[in-house]
Amino acid sequence: MENPEHAASREISASSEEAQSQDSVFQKEGSERLTLENELRYTKDYLENLLQALPSSLISVRCDGTVIHWNKIAEKFTGIQRSEAAGRIIWDILGFLCPYKPDFERAISSMKAEELRGIEYSEGDGRYLDIAIYPASLAGSNGAVIKIDDVTEQQKKDEYLRQAQKMDTVGNLAAGLAHDFNNVIGAIGATVSSIRFSLDFASDLAKLKKELKNDLDIVEDSVKHGTDMVEQLRGLGKKKEQPLSFVNLKEIVEGVVRICRNTFPKTIEINMNFYTEDKAVIKAYPTQMNQALLNLCVNASHAMTIMRKESEKQGGTLSVSLEKVSPGKHFSAILPGAYEGDYWLLRVWDTGIGMEQQTMKKIFDPFFTTKDKNKGTGLGLSMVFNIIQQHKGFIEVYSEPGNGSVFNVFLPAADEKNEGGLENKE
Repeated sequence: MENPEHAASREISASSEEAQSQDSVFQKEGSERLTLENELRYTKDYLENLLQALPSSLISVRCDGTVIHWNKIAEKFTGIQRSEAAGRIIWDILGFLCPYKPDFERAISSMKAEELRGIEYSEGDGRYLDIAIYPASLAGSNGAVIKIDDVTEQQKKDEYLRQAQKMDTVGNLAAGLAHDFNNVIGAIGATVSSIRFSLDFASDLAKLKKELKNDLDIVEDSVKHGTDMVEQLRGLGKKKEQPLSFVNLKEIVEGVVRICRNTFPKTIEINMNFYTEDKAVIKAYPTQMNQALLNLCVNASHAMTIMRKESEKQGGTLSVSLEKVSPGKHFSAILPGAYEGDYWLLRVWDTGIGMEQQTMKKIFDPFFTTKDKNKGTGLGLSMVFNIIQQHKGFIEVYSEPGNGSVFNVFLPAADEKNEGGLENKE
């Protein structure tokens, strides 16, 4: 029989070993927990430092607009400390974001980012902002991160380039305008001579009145034609950008075609076709859309005239058409950023010299040109590409040497009645 003292000693030893084992487990678990806490703290600090290091204002909000967090750049931009903003409604703090609340809600419901570019911060301030709304799961519920960038300097550079390109376009049209003005002045001068002759040799008063009426009608038409040309030139030369608004693309096409018919060489036949009875409504900056279409037409004109060899016949056919299309998944797969839906297809087609594949790859590069020296800046098509992209549109180009070129411009269709909110959304 085992000595009771030995049995007690063995039990005490076993208990001690078990306690040491449990203590070792607790120490290990504690060490692992401490390591995990340190890693979480490191990750949190890392993300916090990352948010603070980014040059953009970053504001995270819940789906109801309650502010969860914003970084130091946001504090500097708004003048409001993060602690003061947390828990408040974003629309109450930053009033300039109120017009874009529908886009915030759309981003959260669709789980797709909404981007707004070049919006004016406030009247008379002269600052422009890019705003992006990224849907995200925040603090256990749906919400979004709002990213705000001050792009005033870039906007000014873009406006300067657009204005320089406008003046280049006016220079290209100058010869045609001068010729057309001469026609107007010639018509008025000839009519004045006719009036003088009628007054000097008229014997029948009724006949004189009829002749004078006809002559005055010619003068009136000539004056109207000259006034229209002046207005067109003033429109081209405007420095102040018209605001983003609902625009009827048909009116833009008609205005540009009218300029082309007044200024392009008469060896160019110009056709205009609308394959729809409806208004072609898009959301756009009107001046920029005018400039983009005019640049495409001017390039088409050059491809049929100054870029031809001297031995070749000058001129050709320029066709501008407009129709509504609804591309499917194939379209969105080919063009990144495109989506299924309604677009207005603006097509500019010419019978000029055409392009090779290598040239087509570079035509939208800034300062790339195939024209002779002093006949092109290389900014025209680059500016067209930027303008169309800014309006969330796309361009396709088809061309063959000797068979002309086709530029297909896709612009998202808009609905004036059902589309609300952003006046500066692109």
